Amino acid sequence: VKPLVQTTKRLMQLRHAADPEGPPLVLHLGYVVRALNNHRLFVNACSEAGLRVAEVPDTAFVPHPRPEHVASNNELQLLTVTFDAAHPRAHEPVVFDEDSASLE
Repeated sequence: VKPLVQTTKRLMQLRHAADPEGPPLVLHLGYVVRALNNHRLFVNACSEAGLRVAEVPDTAFVPHPRPEHVASNNELQLLTVTFDAAHPRAHEPVVFDEDSASLE
């Protein structure tokens, strides 16, 4: 989770610095929810880093009726992540960990 949030934040910082008035960079992240703790960890880490996360209901991106090849016993999730320039931590430098043992 941590490397994904750090990388996303840095890319969004660079985009915002290049054109603060331009359209924001948006990450659309789709996945199958297998563990709610990972979902919460990601959303909380984004919020702490100065990123906004919006959940998109599966009814907005999965056709209905659902095609046979789009099946899962787990919840399908789509998140959109954007840079919150007004957040106090949004402009803090991103420090990437060199030690893979420290990654969440």
